[in-house]
Amino acid sequence: MKIFRLLFLGVILLPLYSYSQEALLHPGRLWTMVNINCQPWGNSYTSHYIKLGGDTVIDGTVYQKLDYSTDETQSTWIEYGGYLRETPDGKVYYKRIGMDEGLVYDFGATVGDTVHILNTELLPEPLQMVVILEDSIFLEDGWHRMMVLEDEDYPGEETWIEGVGSLSGLQKSCLNAFGSACGDYDLLCTSDYNIDVYITTEYPSCWYVTTRIDNDLRVDELKVYPNPVINTLTIEGDFLRSGEAFEIRLSDLTGRIVLQERQTYPQIDLGNLKEGIYFLQ
Repeated sequence: MKIFRLLFLGVILLPLYSYSQEALLHPGRLWTMVNINCQPWGNSYTSHYIKLGGDTVIDGTVYQKLDYSTDETQSTWIEYGGYLRETPDGKVYYKRIGMDEGLVYDFGATVGDTVHILNTELLPEPLQMVVILEDSIFLEDGWHRMMVLEDEDYPGEETWIEGVGSLSGLQKSCLNAFGSACGDYDLLCTSDYNIDVYITTEYPSCWYVTTRIDNDLRVDELKVYPNPVINTLTIEGDFLRSGEAFEIRLSDLTGRIVLQERQTYPQIDLGNLKEGIYFLQ
């Protein structure tokens, strides 16, 4: 009986592993993300870095500004246009230029809680994310708390890891709630002062850039920026050098095409579109 009791206690105590809540916004933390770019000939993948660029004050509130780099060597950094702040109770708020602040993480929530997410990077309306699972995950630096959430109006599940953020990327919280689609983002890796914290198993490395070759068509490099975009989207690629017209198509989350045209120049005017998520082909 004694042996049985000890084994039983060992089994039920494992999920009760305790650890202190870890802040998300570390000054030395680096996030690497991959963007899945939709193309008629197949997907291509581009990577970029996100880091905290220091304090800034907006309307009397202190935020951490975001910087990003599309250079693997990180020699050039650009302001992203987004700002984050974290509270002691595990809430993280995000603000884009010219937009209201919204809650994008609540690490104080538990199973059954509804978290009202307003990530204007994704949608102008809030998501009602319900915590459906809490668990522990062992990463490069030890144990972290993991949460899975869903909104019954959308098909996908969102995963947060304490101290890491969303598996779609730091500022892309709840993107996975919409389900898998080309045009998505995935978190590749995070590190603290060059010490690994999280490394994905879905991609072969922490910097992932690919091209697709199909028959005689080759795209050596394709860049689409900025993302998020306010008015004008810019496309860069070797195919522009020919001067030939190319077709672009934008669709919303329902699959409805909202913009389709042929052009030869790299700038696309999106000023007439409503705020939201669009997929580019």
